Amino acid sequence: MSTAIDWCVVGNGPELSSVLPRADYTIGFNQLLRPPFNVIVHNHKEKGLAKTIGVQNDESDKHLLSHLVETASVLETELGCWPSLGLTVITTGVKLQLKLSVHRMDLLPSLARSTDLKPNMPLAASFHNWLAERRYAFNLLAELDWPQLDVVSVSEPDLSVNDKSNCLRELIGLPSLNKIQARVCINWLCDLPFTIWIEAVRSANTADIIACDALFVLSRTCCYTDNWWLYDVDYSFKMDKIRTRLAHAQAYCYSTKVFLC
Repeated sequence: MSTAIDWCVVGNGPELSSVLPRADYTIGFNQLLRPPFNVIVHNHKEKGLAKTIGVQNDESDKHLLSHLVETASVLETELGCWPSLGLTVITTGVKLQLKLSVHRMDLLPSLARSTDLKPNMPLAASFHNWLAERRYAFNLLAELDWPQLDVVSVSEPDLSVNDKSNCLRELIGLPSLNKIQARVCINWLCDLPFTIWIEAVRSANTADIIACDALFVLSRTCCYTDNWWLYDVDYSFKMDKIRTRLAHAQAYCYSTKVFLC
């Protein structure tokens, strides 16, 4: 007998105190197939291919994998890079007109490097365009239950703040600076109040928003990157803080019906 929820999609974020809702399929990611999961979606590496998806299940729809691959290919065009498994599964469920409940997922995993990571080893999370994924996901919220992606609630920004610097233009210009100049700029951006980011996002054009996205993503096909901070312990932490501010500012603007690409 079917439950009220078709898919309960569970990310790998912090554990929640609340009990997961009962669903026909409880879907997890990149882990063993065991309760409460009866479907696991994972990155599948075969013959050196980086963009593949695998599915483990005990009873799920045998066509699920083909649906996921098709959705991921469409999302890749939308986002400019291969999508995360989480967004791929959720978008697939929405397209199939299923009732979804999403937990432990905010599409904003940390890009801060740990000190024990090898200097030339990229974080897996840095290969996804998380800011663009969140903006895409905002348009799905009306179709599902997703508590961790609820848009943030902050007071109206104080437009009388004296600092009218265009922080997005400064952010976008980071790759053109030498490392000493860039570190000074990143330190300054880290100290800006949240209201400045809201106002900057409100007045941003599509090109600026997309240019900001690129600062937090590594290419799967190119060994060189201008985004050196994604390999730096201290400045990956600072840029992750900036990205979080930017993500929350975009969420606020979405909640106030400001257009975002």
